[in-house]
Amino acid sequence: MFVPTAEFIPHCISGNVNEFLQLLNNQNSSHTSIELASNLIDTSLSLVKRQVSPYVMRGLVRAIKQNKRVDIDYVSLTNPNGEGRIIQPYMFVKTGLRWHLRAFDEKHQQFRDFVLSRFKGQPELMGDATHTAEQDNAWQTILNLSFVPDPRLNKEQKQVLEQDYQMKGGRLEVPVRAALAQYLIQEMHVNIKEPFDNPQEQQLILINKSEINKWLFSN
Repeated sequence: MFVPTAEFIPHCISGNVNEFLQLLNNQNSSHTSIELASNLIDTSLSLVKRQVSPYVMRGLVRAIKQNKRVDIDYVSLTNPNGEGRIIQPYMFVKTGLRWHLRAFDEKHQQFRDFVLSRFKGQPELMGDATHTAEQDNAWQTILNLSFVPDPRLNKEQKQVLEQDYQMKGGRLEVPVRAALAQYLIQEMHVNIKEPFDNPQEQQLILINKSEINKWLFSN
């Protein structure tokens, strides 16, 4: 058994415990083999998977690799019957509970996120794309989200959260692409409109909403 000395400096890992926790979570993966892990973790929460057609994925991957426009059907809650959309995709993005596709939407003439599981049918590749990631201002802009413990909590409760999130000066600063800010806020379980009645349910609040308001879906 090898034990690192005080002078040991890791080169292949950062030394952050989250790397080890992720390794435990992936212990059943064919890419992960660690004898120790089987005795340390029983199970982890598996989120419900959203169905994505392999035909859709193949077409979208080809479009991104070849920098092409795509004609494809898309359904939504406002248009459950679907409609043909011509998009210019460039990136797959996981936003917590689901996968999105970042693309330029020719119908609305703006970059948007499309829920990957809502594409239907066979993608039809068209001509070369005219819009790239470099032109997506929301993707290229980096914001800094500032979170603090809910002021309704008492001193001891705030200290618990400060320890949880390794806050500095009682504040958690999180850099994020503007296009992903709303998703991160949701994942942090922070209500930016009206705080939850129970501060222990809210836990954190966003204190610089006015600075990032223009990038949020709902103001």
